[in-house]
Amino acid sequence: MESRISLNKIVYIYLALPVIIFMLTWIRPSIGISAAMLVCFALFFAIKGIDQANKIVLSQKAILITIAIAFIWCFFAGQGGFWYQSTDHAFRNAVFRDLVYRPWPVVFEEHDVLLNYYVGYWLVPALFGKFFHFMTQSTAGAWLVAKVALLLWSTLSITLCFLLLANVLHCNDSKRFFSAVFLFICFSGLDIIGIYLLNKKAGLHLEWWCPGYQYSAFTVCLFWVYNQAIPAWIATLLLLAERKIENFAFCGLCIFISSPIPLIGLFPIYVVVGIQELMKSKEKLVGLRKIFSLQNLIACLIIFPICFIYFSNNAAVSMKGVHGINAPGIQTASIQTNIAVTSPKMTNVPKAERPAVKFIKESIKMLIFFMVEFGIYLLLVLKKQKKSLLFWIVALELIVIPFIHIGTSHDFCMRASIPPLVVLMTMVFDDFYYSYEKKNLKFTLYCIVLAFAVLTPGKEFYRGVFEIYKHKQFEDNRLISIEKMIISKRVRNNFISYDYSESLFYKYLAKK
Repeated sequence: MESRISLNKIVYIYLALPVIIFMLTWIRPSIGISAAMLVCFALFFAIKGIDQANKIVLSQKAILITIAIAFIWCFFAGQGGFWYQSTDHAFRNAVFRDLVYRPWPVVFEEHDVLLNYYVGYWLVPALFGKFFHFMTQSTAGAWLVAKVALLLWSTLSITLCFLLLANVLHCNDSKRFFSAVFLFICFSGLDIIGIYLLNKKAGLHLEWWCPGYQYSAFTVCLFWVYNQAIPAWIATLLLLAERKIENFAFCGLCIFISSPIPLIGLFPIYVVVGIQELMKSKEKLVGLRKIFSLQNLIACLIIFPICFIYFSNNAAVSMKGVHGINAPGIQTASIQTNIAVTSPKMTNVPKAERPAVKFIKESIKMLIFFMVEFGIYLLLVLKKQKKSLLFWIVALELIVIPFIHIGTSHDFCMRASIPPLVVLMTMVFDDFYYSYEKKNLKFTLYCIVLAFAVLTPGKEFYRGVFEIYKHKQFEDNRLISIEKMIISKRVRNNFISYDYSESLFYKYLAKK
């Protein structure tokens, strides 16, 4: 028995729901209710124009297996804390906990600090915990309900992601579909080769082999930064599946509250796909009018300014801003190379520490990073994709992103790369499966490349088993409150804003 799945309407509701909740619960009623109603209005028009023929056919058995795979992936990623969690969960659990127990917006008045983070992904599961706490006054019970809700919310999210992937890759049979799912879970750079080339030590986490740069494997994203990665995956795949210009801004800005940095990486892809769709359109003027659809205008005039004002006082951005070069040694070396050669003061500096030498070393490291993380894949799909503008913009993004630094960490490199890597993965799978069907030499090459790539996600799963065996416990108690981190001065700036009472958001938008 087969079920016809029309995903797009469900996905649009899924993307819009956190935005609507944010408007109703974080924004003062005089503004938030009207904003939420307008977002609902935009959602209606976005799903109204969806082609009913745009459906994917999968058996009910295949759908149930997909849900099971999504649940297992999320469970072992530590969603809800029922399995080992990576160290980053200490901060994410703290945010989630405060969303469950504290009034929204979350403020710490005695410290003049506002929770200023990408909270969108947690709003739905946090509401379940919040409601249970309100009804029972049970703190432990509310936290358990919230954790179960988070695991189920993540399972739903990944299931939608997999089904969208089936739509994008035209997977009308189970073999092709589950091959695509497997590649999505395993997609990664060849980190183990980078570790070998730079003479690094392979630990229980392979991604940090190239200090200052990281393009995270999809499993690594789920295990470490699920709250940013999952909405970005879904928005990117929805774009590739639907390609409706009239919904571009609405779809993209719905993930602003959850994934602002990945949204920056998604923007050039929207532009290129929009250009492609306009070029295909026989009536260019009609296509241009679609850009200014009601749902796009509401997203630009309502969702964007509210979210932008909310994030504008984030401590990481306000303190560090945007830097041009995110490459240790390259910025200073490029400026000082000539001085280093001629200055007498440099004669006593060890050769390895001279700016010119540092520049060469960093350049070699960058080239290795490019080749290992995505260059091999670009070369493999080049023949098939060389005429695709989308291919070239993805390649350009992946080359440029490491040189941009926003905030206090390397988050921009790791998160802005999420959408272009999703697009690259779809191109790789399409060529990989074609090579498999033809049984040509390229298929063997793909198998070799992917055998190295799968080691990175494999290590993530192994680390959980290793840590649980070592500590003899199934739940990692990485639970700290944001307030405790503020008091101990261990809170990361990208989670909060200081002097919130003077911020534009709190003065003019926040619910009090």
